[in-house]
Amino acid sequence: MPGPAARRDGIPLAADGARTAANGDLKVNNGDVSRGQSSEVIAICHRLNRLLEDAGYRQLCHLAHTEAGATPWPAFDLARNRLVLLENGGGTLALFFYLGIPIPQSSLTPLIEITLLHDLERAAFLRIEDEMVIPLRVVLPFRGLWLATDIPVFYPTAQKTNGVYLGLDSYLLAEQMPRAGQRVLDVCCGTGIHGLLGAAGGAIVQGTDLEQAAVDMAQINTALNGLEQRADFQVRDLLDGVEGMFDLVVSKPPCQAIPDGVSGYPTVADGGADGLKIVRRVLHNSMEHLSPSGRLVTILQMLGTGEDIPFADELRQFSQQHSCFVRLTVTKRLPLQRQADLLFPYGHDFDAATKTQWCDSLLANKYLYLYDAILEVFAARTSGFEQISLGFAGHNTRYRLRHVAVNFEKSLVLQPAGLPVSSLQQMAISLCDGTKTVGEIADFLATQAKSEGIGEGRVRARVDEIAGWLLENGYLAASQD
Repeated sequence: MPGPAARRDGIPLAADGARTAANGDLKVNNGDVSRGQSSEVIAICHRLNRLLEDAGYRQLCHLAHTEAGATPWPAFDLARNRLVLLENGGGTLALFFYLGIPIPQSSLTPLIEITLLHDLERAAFLRIEDEMVIPLRVVLPFRGLWLATDIPVFYPTAQKTNGVYLGLDSYLLAEQMPRAGQRVLDVCCGTGIHGLLGAAGGAIVQGTDLEQAAVDMAQINTALNGLEQRADFQVRDLLDGVEGMFDLVVSKPPCQAIPDGVSGYPTVADGGADGLKIVRRVLHNSMEHLSPSGRLVTILQMLGTGEDIPFADELRQFSQQHSCFVRLTVTKRLPLQRQADLLFPYGHDFDAATKTQWCDSLLANKYLYLYDAILEVFAARTSGFEQISLGFAGHNTRYRLRHVAVNFEKSLVLQPAGLPVSSLQQMAISLCDGTKTVGEIADFLATQAKSEGIGEGRVRARVDEIAGWLLENGYLAASQD
């Protein structure tokens, strides 16, 4: 087997953690596909579909990324190494279309007909420069669909800093899509993933997005999957101009909290000061388009104090106002400081000072966490509100250990890279003595870690995970003092 420095088809095999690209740090501007998608572009997408199916591309992607059906983006270098080591050239196709790595034209022409290669250039899937072919889009397999999208900014092969993005939250929302045919409205459609899943299941789909680039991508994906007769995507401001009634309204709106005065974050993800500006509009405007038995489902992120989520009270009032049933399923929470770390790659000017400003603005309003949730509205059910939530450890609650009859080293397997997990676990557990709240434990350990150069956000998230795990497994009890 070739060693770490081996090459195959002219593509260097990167060592783990490397950030090199086969053609250097090349950045180009993506071209625009004609609006509405011409018959020529549709035909090109159909040909690309056949190429991917015939090449076993779906299987190649799963070899590179064993969780391809659950998460969109593999660890770049690991997937790259796996694909380079594949025999018979199949890995080259996946390096190109899955990871966005530029490939010499001489290595691609045995796999892609030269006429199709030039047609894909006209359709803005790629660009040919000298003897290199540079991907402008990647294609992901998901539940029987092909989904073209821009290369994510955290990949070294990214071609733009503010492209159409397909994230894990879109995959999570996809689990809510119906299997049978309905009339579906996909608001803030992005790549079209949710509407196209509905169309593939027999639904008639209408989709909207404010961004022309997103609608272009959704139209490309419609053609790529041969669903032109069942799905239509248009540029609209949410539901403005939408007519008719729908059995399902699905939406993945911008919901990142960006306080006033904080700049440098993409507007396509900006949900306003509390992250819910667009969510509120979708909620209220959708009600006049839900059929009598209709359902709205969206995925969102909400600010909270560690003890409560203020938006929940707003949803209770909404259910009474519109005589509908609302269910809020809270799936995860993350300390603000850790969320700031995760925001960093997406903002072109989101530097360390901006991260601090973002955190300080929200902390000043007593917000400590961001909560991920699925929100459902049922038109046919009696008005009411239900909140389902994991048993998060109370931020201001003092806990004591019931007993320590467990091997924590083996049981706690969440081990973020670069964190001294064992010592942090031991310190966090020892501090659960009934005298300190979870927040105070996190403050103390974050201060300790900072002196050692370890990120505060990572430590706070880890403490929250440990406290949550101990609580779920019955090792913690609230102190009675």
